[in-house]
Amino acid sequence: MKIIKKLIAALAMMALVAGPALAATTDQTNLSLAVTAGALSVVSDASAALAGVSVSTSSQQTYTGSGLGNDSSDIAVTSADTRGEHTPSGWSTTATLTDLTSGSGDSVDLTNFTNNFSAVTVNSGDSTGVSAGSGAGLVDTDDDGVSDVFSVTTASAGNGQGEYQVAMGLDLTIPANQQAGTYAGTVDLSIQ
Repeated sequence: MKIIKKLIAALAMMALVAGPALAATTDQTNLSLAVTAGALSVVSDASAALAGVSVSTSSQQTYTGSGLGNDSSDIAVTSADTRGEHTPSGWSTTATLTDLTSGSGDSVDLTNFTNNFSAVTVNSGDSTGVSAGSGAGLVDTDDDGVSDVFSVTTASAGNGQGEYQVAMGLDLTIPANQQAGTYAGTVDLSIQ
């Protein structure tokens, strides 16, 4: 009996030293992420040069790069949609071109231009529903020296998130006996 009392006392002492059984605990960390919407943007080469020609008694052709919309010296136009829309609404990149004028006031009418485009290059995103403009002669309906708006690249509704590039070539028919000089004009681009 003495042994049993000693054994019970020893077990009680061990229980006090060991303490109560430790219960498992859990915790949780909540994560958050903010993704900020971007915008539509269009960027093009700062300048492009048409191949030079000499005055001639007949009309002649000149062009940017290859004139086929696929040469490194054509005008690179990059359109991007970083709005992050759940259902993309699509977009359209358009352009206008001005008459070419010289410092002495001579000009080459913009209706002598035709444009052409390479296939769309996808820098990021999916090519579905994204297309390049179709080549055509430029028009100046109101004869103000600025062309009517023409399409460069479009993305249909539900498409176009990412960055897309086309090469825009410009062909120019220079009239016979065009006055000598250095001529300049602009291509203005917008995306919406």
